[in-house]
Amino acid sequence: MLTNCKSSKLDFRKGRKIPICSECGGSVSLYLASKEVVAVRPEASRSDYWIACDEPSCINNYGDYMFQEEPDWVIWQQPDDCPGIL
Repeated sequence: MLTNCKSSKLDFRKGRKIPICSECGGSVSLYLASKEVVAVRPEASRSDYWIACDEPSCINNYGDYMFQEEPDWVIWQQPDDCPGIL
C-alpha cells in the first residue's frame, strides 16, 4: 500500500475535474516515482509517475506506471458528480 508515500503524492486535478476509478468509483492518486514509491511498487522505476486507486479492495489499488496519459481505468468527473470525495 502507498500510505507511506504521502510526500510523493501529487495534486492530480484537471481544472475542477477529479480522477475517479472506473471499476469502483473510488478516488485516484498520482505519485512521483520516488525511492519510497519504488520500494513498494518496483514497476514504478519504469516511469516518472505511479497512479493508483485509493480503495484497498479495488483491482486498480495496486496501480500502474504512467507516461503521458493516464490508464484506461481513470475517468474524470466534476466534484458535484462525486459526493463525498472533496
